[in-house]
Amino acid sequence: FMADALAESRGEMWFAGGTNLVKFAGERFTRMAPPSSDVPLKAPFRFVSGADGTLWFACTDRVWRRAGEAWQLVAGPMELRSAVQGLAAARDGGVWIAGPNNVRHFSGGPLRRTLTRPANARGDLLEMLEDSRGNLWLGGAQHGFSS
Repeated sequence: FMADALAESRGEMWFAGGTNLVKFAGERFTRMAPPSSDVPLKAPFRFVSGADGTLWFACTDRVWRRAGEAWQLVAGPMELRSAVQGLAAARDGGVWIAGPNNVRHFSGGPLRRTLTRPANARGDLLEMLEDSRGNLWLGGAQHGFSS
């Protein structure tokens, strides 16, 4: 199954599903090693490309940033404290990480700003994005929310 796909600004495409990561560049598909050997099998994957071209990747309880050809763990279970439900690129080159009850911002240091999701905006998250004015938008199967 394919869990997520991403077209980067540099023209590369990334596909994730099961325990596979595949990069398409030019005319070639390349199977890539996952960021860590302990990525849970059949974990829901999320990709997002930051404003500066940084590739961010998440599974159930961890978030990585692609630095050159290597993956760098930026948040694990202790920092996140809940399952990752979504990622969105932030205007500052960082990333927004959504959990069941909150959304956190990361841009290089510790997880920073935290927004609490209102009760009517909790549950399955289908989409999340930050607009040009810095407003964060979340959309679920039943409700939406803007910060």
